[in-house]
Amino acid sequence: MRVMKAASIALLFVNLLSLLDSPVFARQAVNDVRVLIDISGSMKQNDPRNLRRPALRLLVGLLPRDTRAGVWTFARSVKARIPLGRVDRRWKQKALAAASRIGSPGQRTDIAAALRRATRDWKSVSQNQTRHVVLLTDGMVDISRDEKRNEASRLFILDELLPRLSELGVQIHTIALSKHADHELLETLSRESGGWYEEVEDASRLQRVFLRMFEKVSKPDTVPLKDNRFVIDRSIQEATLLLFCKDCEQTRLVTPGGGSFDREHKPDNVAWSRDEGYELITITHPRAGKWKIRAAVDPDNRVMVVTNLKMRTTDLPNVLVAGEQLPFTAEFLNNGTRITRKAFLDVIEADVTSAPFGTQGRAVPLMDDGGGLDEKAADGLFSVVLTAVDEPGLLEVAASARASTFRRERRQTVSVTPPAEVSVDQSAQPAGVSVALQDALIDLGSVDVEAWLDDGKVKKPIPLRGAGPGHFQASFPTDTFRGMAKLVVEIQTKSKRGNPVAWRFEDDKIKGLLPEVVEAKEHVPAPVEKEAVAETDWGQILLLLGLGNGLLIVLGGLAWWLLRRHRAASRIVLDNDTVTA
Repeated sequence: MRVMKAASIALLFVNLLSLLDSPVFARQAVNDVRVLIDISGSMKQNDPRNLRRPALRLLVGLLPRDTRAGVWTFARSVKARIPLGRVDRRWKQKALAAASRIGSPGQRTDIAAALRRATRDWKSVSQNQTRHVVLLTDGMVDISRDEKRNEASRLFILDELLPRLSELGVQIHTIALSKHADHELLETLSRESGGWYEEVEDASRLQRVFLRMFEKVSKPDTVPLKDNRFVIDRSIQEATLLLFCKDCEQTRLVTPGGGSFDREHKPDNVAWSRDEGYELITITHPRAGKWKIRAAVDPDNRVMVVTNLKMRTTDLPNVLVAGEQLPFTAEFLNNGTRITRKAFLDVIEADVTSAPFGTQGRAVPLMDDGGGLDEKAADGLFSVVLTAVDEPGLLEVAASARASTFRRERRQTVSVTPPAEVSVDQSAQPAGVSVALQDALIDLGSVDVEAWLDDGKVKKPIPLRGAGPGHFQASFPTDTFRGMAKLVVEIQTKSKRGNPVAWRFEDDKIKGLLPEVVEAKEHVPAPVEKEAVAETDWGQILLLLGLGNGLLIVLGGLAWWLLRRHRAASRIVLDNDTVTA
């Protein structure tokens, strides 16, 4: 009996361990966010209205509870403006107060010191944290009047700090708030660490940039917002509305029951804060049903929710190769466990839309039918192949799902970069084309490059020759056709992630140099022939004149004879008439 009891206890212990190791009890990784803000004197020109303050308050207001966060300001020296700590109500109160004291009193720009100070407690890789640094600056590395010291500090960032932080799993997100900033440095920090880089020349865009930074860091659960309407289901415990507005005083919310409220007259479960250019509205235990916002429609407005019923999608890399085809999946979780219940899956419609930022794209269905990319039907994992657009720039990818009373959405912004730089030179004859592959993005061992010239009548291949690793060159004549033609370069390869890439470059402004009058000159007779033709023409003219005069004499004589005969006939008739009379 004791042996059986001991065995039962052991079995129970093993089962308990397996439960603790299951997704339901799996410990979620905590977001650790360090924000570094430049307060050097040059910010007086680049941010004269101190819009860093409302932008930071926006980020603070959006950060979810239990995030670990801190804010440092830097110029010549570095100061912990908001001490590192767990985000809760008290932390947010301190952070909002500290954000209001940000100005531009400093001198110099010591980016290396800011990075070292804010990340000095990260000494080893952590499986329980996702680590992020958000760096906002408007300048170059500037620690001294001695340019050699400035360059040494810059090299220290690239050669020492960047490799160390990347090895620790830190994503560095950078914001360049000036055209005079060190864009090459900031972009390298982001690219090499897997972070996000954005250039902002107008400080009024800072709030929207900080929204994108927040979405990169926190990956919030959202519900779709279309025409200022959204749906709340019973699983949602809290909803936070971010509304960008010019006339915020007019904003009202309409509840599912038909009632409405504004900032001055709101229910007890609503917290409503207003700042420069936006409003944050948090509703605890919102009523299920259809809600409406009475305000201007803005594509950056969001409805973020706290819920146990989540939609989890593929985390896209911050940089995609133009033409890259990558698998994209979505699943639905209830308390951390994927939902595979047939009754639920049968009523879900899911799709994904990708389009250049600020434009409308075509929705592609996410399928759970076991066909194509989807490995197994009805397993709760919806799949599709997502293709990045050919044009470089910002791409917004939105996955959405819906049922009769259920809505979820996740938006991601990525940067699209072409797999090669193509340059065309028409200044010489023949013209030239050069293709330089981006070896940091694609696998050079899998590249197939073709080029041709299309003049509207025929496609003429352009043989490309190697000009070093990842480089191709070719020349092509432009004096064999008239008008405009199109140069096409097609690349088939794989990205560094192993995904297929099919990219096409077109330049339809290739000008033909064949003159329009060349064919007419080839048929013009020689000058001697022109004189012979001229003499022959005069002889023909004289002959024709002689024949014409002769014909006129004959016709004139015939006419005179007919006239005389007619007069004679007239007299005979008159005589007869006289005799008869």
